[in-house]
Amino acid sequence: MIAKVTPHYPPFGKRILLDNGWYKTLLRKNVDLVTTGIARMDSEGAVLEDGTKLPLDMLVLATGYDVVRFLTALQIYGRSGVSLRDT
Repeated sequence: MIAKVTPHYPPFGKRILLDNGWYKTLLRKNVDLVTTGIARMDSEGAVLEDGTKLPLDMLVLATGYDVVRFLTALQIYGRSGVSLRDT
């Protein structure tokens, strides 16, 4: 398990994961941490690169976190109605 959760990049190379119960969740009997890539999806779920089939009810796709532009969509206006971005 340690090898699966140890990053292959230097500290702060990506966003640091703060443990809010994530590690404890991995120890549950009904949880498996699968690190094998998905080769394709079919009508029943995911087919991994090694041929293993994982039946899925749901698949969550995450695009990641943009550290540089994470507030770009946030518009802040002062009392005079001038945007902070324009200022």
